[in-house]
Amino acid sequence: MVVPPTIAGLLLALCEERPEETVAERHRRIFGHDGPVFIACGGAPVPVEVLRRLDGYGITLYEGYGLSENSSVVSWNFPGQTRFGTAGRPLAHVHAELAEDGELLIRSDSLFAGYTREDPSSVVVDERGLLHTGDLAVIDEDGYIRITGRKKNVVITAGGRNLSPEWIEAQYRELGFVREAAIVADGLDAVHGLFVVDADVDHEEARARIEAFGRERLSGIERASVVRLMAADDPDYTVCFTVTGRPRRDVVRARLTGADGTARALEGALA
Repeated sequence: MVVPPTIAGLLLALCEERPEETVAERHRRIFGHDGPVFIACGGAPVPVEVLRRLDGYGITLYEGYGLSENSSVVSWNFPGQTRFGTAGRPLAHVHAELAEDGELLIRSDSLFAGYTREDPSSVVVDERGLLHTGDLAVIDEDGYIRITGRKKNVVITAGGRNLSPEWIEAQYRELGFVREAAIVADGLDAVHGLFVVDADVDHEEARARIEAFGRERLSGIERASVVRLMAADDPDYTVCFTVTGRPRRDVVRARLTGADGTARALEGALA
């Protein structure tokens, strides 16, 4: 299976329904057979704690990284070569390095020939043949790549602090009831957060746990001081997030700050 990060939390919830099961029983219940499964996951990072707990239940998610311009896989975790919290090591035909600002650069035999026309999502291939992915990353001593965010998404708060929203969002998704999170802070005095929570979760309890998590796990400049909640079955979910769970940041920002005139309308939808 190839799944988006949202599915990781759903799989974990299924596992925790019957923790006493054997791995074979769990596989039969969830996948319909008791043989091995291979689950690939990409698009956004899955919280490390979620990956570890799933692995403890006998269901390992193998995260990877790719982009269309490379046709498409750049790196992947494999059985026996997995490091949770990373997108694995580059495939044999891919060379990866970091620019001075931390942007991930790649060169490979599967790199595209070029764009038919430029658009806002186009990336650069420099004179060395390195594709500038637009993603910020860290490469550890063993070659495992950890994506920390999108270069274009780095935000500067009104206080002059730089934040990578993807990293903060991944931390909050460690809370099992948080399906998705979107952090907005660019030019704002406070960090705003939109949290999509399970439909059956009490919002007051969810808010308290989110705020407590922020105080315990994140610094004062990272944690969301303005918390808004949205139920997973809210029709506005598909307006604020893509089908793979990526925030539509302009939409989220406009809605959280009332810039699109929906502030009053949202008072009922966003508790």
